[in-house]
Amino acid sequence: MASGRVEVAKVFSLYRTYTRQIRKFPQLYLRQFLQLKARDDVETILYHSSKRRLEKKRLKRVEKEVNRLKLANSGHGRPSVDAFEHFLDLAYGRKGKLKHELMEPVVHDPTAPIPPKIIPAVEKSRPPAYGRVLEALMMDAHARMGRKPYKPGSWKAAALLPPSAIHGSEEAQLFGPFSKRREVNIQWRFQKKTEKLLYPPFRLVSTDDDDQLANASESDKWSAVPDFGLIKDIERLVGPAPPVPLTRKEMAQMGTQVSQEPLSRHPSLWVRRRYRSLLVRVPLVDFPSPSSLTGAKTKVKASISPYSLGVLPSPARREVDDASLAWLDPLPAKSPTKNGRKKEE
Repeated sequence: MASGRVEVAKVFSLYRTYTRQIRKFPQLYLRQFLQLKARDDVETILYHSSKRRLEKKRLKRVEKEVNRLKLANSGHGRPSVDAFEHFLDLAYGRKGKLKHELMEPVVHDPTAPIPPKIIPAVEKSRPPAYGRVLEALMMDAHARMGRKPYKPGSWKAAALLPPSAIHGSEEAQLFGPFSKRREVNIQWRFQKKTEKLLYPPFRLVSTDDDDQLANASESDKWSAVPDFGLIKDIERLVGPAPPVPLTRKEMAQMGTQVSQEPLSRHPSLWVRRRYRSLLVRVPLVDFPSPSSLTGAKTKVKASISPYSLGVLPSPARREVDDASLAWLDPLPAKSPTKNGRKKEE
């Protein structure tokens, strides 16, 4: 328990401010996630801080989060954008503890083939196994946090090891045999570095989710979990591009048949842009069925939502009719005379 009634009162006052700022966020899932985070942060201060110094450190961290919430709700300037996107990244696993939990089944894919041991007598000398989902993320620029995607086979031993590791090469004859332990370390170091620079995907399955979960094997069930409609919820909040507005002449011709229904999206352009930028950082992986994942010819490909920032088309523009197009045609140039002067009529 926190030492002193003054500290406890300060913690509860901070918690009330915490929840008050959370209620201003536009999405239900985001509010629920932040409420759970606020409760965990406060419980850590009150019940899991055995030392006074550690208690003050955690209290200062929560105060920083509350100030960041206020900045995110202000909606002014680049600091507000960074603060709002920080909480979006936490809620959707782009950073923090949730990211590591989402990446765990991707990195340790039970369907990936187990590579042979490099050192026959050592079980831990097996190189890392790359599943098809991990390979698809490594070859996607958006999943690699905007970095250059890897080419197929760039994670193989032949592309990672130096020339001295090739048996019979000139470097191997000059420097001697390459260390097997070093060969293992190079491959694992590359895999760990690549894992940190990947966004975890949201897995999409076909409409018969219940049948797939019932018929999936134990090794396939991790990949048959749907995303619980989180992406659809964001796309519904972002909304499609607005239609072409009708002119007064077109509205008069159609009469009362035209009904301009409002778009079912969030009214704030600032909020929509924040969620569209989030969709760029959320790679989607499509699984037609759990059984097809084990097939030899099944290709898993990563992509992003069509509602992402930079993908959603700009507001549609009206087509140019013939009368307007005539004004855009250049006038025919008159041919000058031999001495450069126009002929007199």
